[in-house]
Amino acid sequence: LARGLVAPLFRRLLAAWRPLEQPRHALGLFDDWRDVLTGGRAGAGDAAAGDAFGDDDRDDIFARDLRGGDRDSGHVRALAASTSGTATAATVSAAKAAKAAARARDAFFALVTECWLPRVRTVVSTQWDPRLQCDALAELLENWLPVLPPLVFAGVVEQLLMPRLESAVQQWNPRTDPLPLHGWLHPWLPLLGNRLQPLYRTIRHKLGAALHQWDAADGSAHGILQPWRGVWKDADMQAFLVRFIKPKLAAALAAFDVNPQHQQLEPLECVLAWQDLLSAEHLAEVLEAHLFPRWQLVLRTWLHNQPDYDEVTRWYLGWKGLFPQPLLEQPRLQSQFTHALNLMNQAVAGIGAGAGVASGVRAGPAPQHLHLQPQHQHPHPHPHPHPHPQPAHSLAPAAREGGYKSLAASVTFKDTVQKFAEEHDIIFLPVAGRKVDGKQLYKFGKVLLYLHQQVAFVQDVDDKTRWLPVSLESLLQRALA
Repeated sequence: LARGLVAPLFRRLLAAWRPLEQPRHALGLFDDWRDVLTGGRAGAGDAAAGDAFGDDDRDDIFARDLRGGDRDSGHVRALAASTSGTATAATVSAAKAAKAAARARDAFFALVTECWLPRVRTVVSTQWDPRLQCDALAELLENWLPVLPPLVFAGVVEQLLMPRLESAVQQWNPRTDPLPLHGWLHPWLPLLGNRLQPLYRTIRHKLGAALHQWDAADGSAHGILQPWRGVWKDADMQAFLVRFIKPKLAAALAAFDVNPQHQQLEPLECVLAWQDLLSAEHLAEVLEAHLFPRWQLVLRTWLHNQPDYDEVTRWYLGWKGLFPQPLLEQPRLQSQFTHALNLMNQAVAGIGAGAGVASGVRAGPAPQHLHLQPQHQHPHPHPHPHPHPQPAHSLAPAAREGGYKSLAASVTFKDTVQKFAEEHDIIFLPVAGRKVDGKQLYKFGKVLLYLHQQVAFVQDVDDKTRWLPVSLESLLQRALA
C-alpha cells in the first residue's frame, strides 16, 4: 500500500520542494506515516530504532534493495522455528508479529529513500554552499532527525555531508578567506560532534603554515584560534601553540626594552594576551627566558647607583601587578621575583642608618627587614583574586609611567650597557674622536655602536652608512661571533 499508493503522492508533493528554504515542508506528513507504519519507533533520534539497521548497511544505503529489505537475525530464527513443526503457538505468533514489524519498517524506509532522499541528495551535492548555507542545512537535518530511519540519516552524513565539508576545508585559505572557518564549521558540532575530528588536523596544518610570517603584535591570530578552545583536544591545542605561537612570543620579548624611565608595555601585553590559550607553564617559560634576564639586569644596575628605594619598591610592585595570579603561582616567576627581593634586601643591607631609605624599605643588617614577601609565601591572600586581570595600564602605572627622577639621574642606558658588558667579559669603551651624527661611538668587543634614546645602533655589515637598532642580546651575539 505504501509503495503503490502513498509514494507517488509524496513524490508529487516534494517535486517542487526547496529543502534549504523549507526545512519543515511535509515533515508532519512523514511523521504521521511513520507512526502508522512503524508505531513511531523509526526515527534516527531514537536509540532503539537504530538497532533495527546494521552498521554494515550504512555504506550502501543508496543501493539497497528496498523490495526485499533486511531482516533481524532473531526474526529469521523465529520464522525457521515456526516452520519446523516444533515451535509453540506463541513462537509462531511472535514470528508473525516480527515479520509484520520488519515489513512496516521497510515500507517507511522505502518511502523516505524514494521520495525524501533524492531531493536532499540533489541539493546537498550540487546546490548547497558549506560556507554560506551551513545553518540552513543544519536546521533541515535537525528537524528531520527524529523522523528519519537511522540508516538514512547516517548515509546523508557520511556520503553527502562529510565529503562536502572535507572539500570546503581543503579549499579554505586562512590568509585570504574573509569568512572565519569556525563560523561555518562549528554549527555542525551539535549534530556531528567527534565526527569532525578528521578535519581538525587539516585545519591545524593550514593555520600553522599561515603563521610562519605572523608577528605577535598582530592580534588576529588569537582571534582565529580562540574559538577552537574546547573544540580541539587540549593536548592538540597546546602542541599547536608551542610549535607555532610560543616562538613568536619569545621573539617579541627578545626585542622588548625594559626602561623604568618610560616603559612601553605593548609588546608584553601582546604576549600576556595569550594567557587564556597557552598554558601558564609554557608562558612562564617564555617570560623567564626572554624577559626577566634584562629585567634583573636593569634592577641590579639601578640598585648599584644609590637609588630612591621607595621608587624601586613601586617599580617592583608595578611589574608584579602586570601578571595574573596563575602566572605568579608558577615556580619560574616565583623564583624571579624572589631573586629580585634578595637583590633589593642586599642593597638595603649595605646602606647605613640615616641614609634616607624610603619608608617600607628599612636599612639594617638582615634581609628580612624588607617588607615585600617572596611569591611562595602568602601572608595576606587576596580575598577576591581576579582570574582575568585588568589591562596593564590600570594595573601597574608604576611599571609603565615615567617620573623616576632619581633613576634618570643615577642610571642611564650607557650604564646598563656597561654593566651588561662586564657581566659577559666584553670590553666596552668609547672610540676617541669618533662620532656619528654628533653621537659618541663605542666599541662593544669588536662591534661599533652608538646609543640613542635607550637603543643601541650598530653598523650594517653590508652598508657601512647604515646603522641598525639591536637588542642587547643581539649585540652580545655580534660581539661573540
